[in-house]
Amino acid sequence: MSIKTKFLTDGELSFLDEFLLNRFTEDSLKEGKDEGIFDISTLDGYLTAIVSGPQTIMPSVWLSEMWGDFEPEWESENQAQQVISLLMQHMNSIAIALLEHPENFSPIFLEHKTEDKTYSIVDEWCEGYLRGLLLSH
Repeated sequence: MSIKTKFLTDGELSFLDEFLLNRFTEDSLKEGKDEGIFDISTLDGYLTAIVSGPQTIMPSVWLSEMWGDFEPEWESENQAQQVISLLMQHMNSIAIALLEHPENFSPIFLEHKTEDKTYSIVDEWCEGYLRGLLLSH
């Protein structure tokens, strides 16, 4: 059985990445506050854990946890629908990739480029995965 889903484009991933980071300012960050998921790599790990974990986690639970102490202040209902739709689409594409072609699954890692080499940064993805996995306990 083959289920079709549309993977997010680079532009859509960038939009989500910027949205996650821009929902709070440096001034609003205080010690002890949970900034939640604030980049696309952490989000990818988080959603991967949720779809591959041992139990179903309802969107009301994982969305709330995802925002941490910084639930977004939506500019419009359209913006809220767009962000939630992209989150669900990305989650579904991860689930289908893991179900149908797990050998081709590719996490979204951040990269650090130097003059002659590119390094994958896996910390954020792993942090997101752990955060998602902890929702099952």
